[in-house]
Amino acid sequence: RELLRKNKSLLQKNIDSLDKQDVLLNEYKHERDSIIKAITDFAHFLKNNSILPCNDSFGEYIKLLMRNEELRGNKNYDRVQRLQQLEQEYEQKRHKIQEALANAERHPNAIGVTAKKVLEIEASLYKLKHYGEMIKSFVEHEKPPPPEFAPKRFFGKVRCFTFQVLDS
Repeated sequence: RELLRKNKSLLQKNIDSLDKQDVLLNEYKHERDSIIKAITDFAHFLKNNSILPCNDSFGEYIKLLMRNEELRGNKNYDRVQRLQQLEQEYEQKRHKIQEALANAERHPNAIGVTAKKVLEIEASLYKLKHYGEMIKSFVEHEKPPPPEFAPKRFFGKVRCFTFQVLDS
């Protein structure tokens, strides 16, 4: 009986562990889908609002990763399959947005991705449970410094400052 109780307890721990892994997997899938949708929305916003032609290179980047994986001596088939799936999902979402943009051109009152929507998408990415902080740090690293820390211009030359934050 004691052995049966231990086995039952061990079985329950395994079930609990699998349940936690399922929840985690679903969270990661949801975040992946949110990130892909954000990428396509950003790309289409830039395409519609940029002065110069916009290069939507995410699909090409995925293809490059797949080619690199295929050229490796010990190819990781699982990774190639995941990249192929990611490429298909991205292309499906990109196609849907292109259709929406085509409809918007036919119906001038229809609105695509607006600047306000881009800011909302950015904020929602920061709130992602697993990747939010990482995305936020990437974006903050790419943003220009606040005006008080930006280089000052005068007489056509740039004067640079170095600031050191001191803890009190």
